Amino acid sequence: MTKKILVLSLDYDDCLLRKYDRYDHLRREKFDAVDFDEVVNNYQAPKGKIKWKKRLLKDNKALFAYISSIAANYDEIIVCCGSNRQNEYSDATNSCRDDLYSGSCYEGLEILVSHLRTLVGVPVQLEQTTTADHFLQRKSGETFSSTLEWAKGLKPKSSFKDCPNDRTKISLHYRLMHYFADKLESFWAKQKEEVKIDYFAIDDSYQGQLKLPNPAIIDGLNEVYRERPQLIPDNTSLFTLPYQNGELKMDCMTKIEGTGAIDRNFDFNMERMMLCSLKGDEIEQRIKLFDRKSCNCWNVFANHKKEEAFFRNLQDPETAFVNEFIERHKLAYSSGFFCGLFNKTNLSDYETLNTRAILKHAKHRTFFGFKNRTCQIVEEMGYNVEP
Repeated sequence: MTKKILVLSLDYDDCLLRKYDRYDHLRREKFDAVDFDEVVNNYQAPKGKIKWKKRLLKDNKALFAYISSIAANYDEIIVCCGSNRQNEYSDATNSCRDDLYSGSCYEGLEILVSHLRTLVGVPVQLEQTTTADHFLQRKSGETFSSTLEWAKGLKPKSSFKDCPNDRTKISLHYRLMHYFADKLESFWAKQKEEVKIDYFAIDDSYQGQLKLPNPAIIDGLNEVYRERPQLIPDNTSLFTLPYQNGELKMDCMTKIEGTGAIDRNFDFNMERMMLCSLKGDEIEQRIKLFDRKSCNCWNVFANHKKEEAFFRNLQDPETAFVNEFIERHKLAYSSGFFCGLFNKTNLSDYETLNTRAILKHAKHRTFFGFKNRTCQIVEEMGYNVEP
């Protein structure tokens, strides 16, 4: 028997919460005023700001009705963050745009899921994965849960970490499709069940035609994945659905059946796609990506050489990471006896190393509390490591 799962990957700003809709002159009555500096720079959770919660439920009746109409076709519904609010910094800054509070995306999705549970007769789950968990070497769901606690005033924060994002969301949806394909297949295989996933990318960024050099998000997704269905897992169908001003454009919905294998290194390859979108060699690309915190993955598929480079690395990404680490690790111990003696760490043998072991070891500290050599090398390679 095959389990059918509906994944709703939802954009947030101007899609679920609309400050700049057709009733723009009324927006200051629809949202609470907020002090941007107090929230973003002083990390003070906004208290008593609740108007946005009412707007979230009131302005998305068409979306709720559509989900309710198709829910019976599925064994489970999963909601995840399809917004570029993938870290606490982008979530806070976007929530306070123009000094009007539109709420934390994470709290908004929690509210939306709670409401859906009252409308449909199948289980509805909230998936808390974000790209920040990868870039900041956090546990899966840690960014989501900690930001949610802060937004509710339950736990203070002393800083907001920012991470790279892809304006086009091509890499974001690549990661999410393979994340769910991997996670759900593994879970249901234990129950002797197969799984089929309908993955909906719902976004307001849509023009109905490919306008270069910066196409709208849904137009870019359609172009890239329609021509390259091998980038979508073969247990997954990608649906792109424009949602503008509270109206679902059903006649513009596109379905693309996946034909590819599940990429279980989706985090690595998401980042690889982002790097390939930038100019320069790999070191220059990493510097640009982590300095700018932004990229445009449309560039990968609009340039034949960049696309070739991405697919070349896609074949065996873990080996590439491990091999680069080993080469750098060997060089670190070729600078004399004392350098090696005082920096050596208890890593596994080179023959048994893998990405997970390297990143786990990088979080350890020396006897004196300093970063170990593994951590230093991983950071030189462009990865952030939190203890």
